[in-house]
Amino acid sequence: MIGSISNSITETQAQNLQLSEAASLQEGLIRELSARIADIRNVTSNNNASAAETLKAAEEINQAVKEINEQLHKFTR
Repeated sequence: MIGSISNSITETQAQNLQLSEAASLQEGLIRELSARIADIRNVTSNNNASAAETLKAAEEINQAVKEINEQLHKFTR
């Protein structure tokens, strides 16, 4: 009976060790995934900022073209 209890305790300790190791691996994976998600957010943010800058530049170009066309139109009347 004592041997059976001792074996059960040993098995439980082994399982607890495996669970602890698995939890440690999971924590490492979570940290790695969190870092990758942060990287993706940074890239997305940079892309959005670049897109906004591109749109602003396009608007400025369109305004300049409009002004040039208005000036040319004055000379072609």
